[in-house]
Amino acid sequence: MPRKGPVPKRDVIPDPKYGNVKLAKFVNNLMQRGKKSTAEKIIYSALDQVSSKSKRDPLEVFEEALDQVKSILNEIDKSEFETSQFIDYKQQFQIFLFLSLLFIICDVFVFQTKTKWIQNLNLFNENKD
Repeated sequence: MPRKGPVPKRDVIPDPKYGNVKLAKFVNNLMQRGKKSTAEKIIYSALDQVSSKSKRDPLEVFEEALDQVKSILNEIDKSEFETSQFIDYKQQFQIFLFLSLLFIICDVFVFQTKTKWIQNLNLFNENKD
C-alpha cells in the first residue's frame, strides 16, 4: 500500500505485432522472471505455426482457444460449487441429528423426571413393585 493514496489501475498496452489486448495479457501471464521477450517469442512462434498449418488468422484461432478454455473452466467451477453445496447440505442434517439424539439421551438418562409413556415403555425390563 502506498502512503499517498491508491495507485491508479493501468491499462494494458496492446500487443505490438497483432495489436490485441487479450494477447498482450496472455503474454504477461506467460512471462516468468520478467522475461517478456522470451514469452513473446514463444507465443509468436506458436501463432506462426498455427497460421501455417491451419491457413487461418492466428488471432481467430487464439480467440477460439480462449473461449473453449473459458467454457471448460466454467463447467469445472460449477461442478465443484454444486458438490460443495451438497456436502454442506448433508453436514447440516448430521448436526441436527446429533443434537436431537443428544437431547433425547439427556432427557431420558440425566433428568430423573420420567413421563407416563416412558414409564410404560419398560425399556430396561424394570420390575414394577
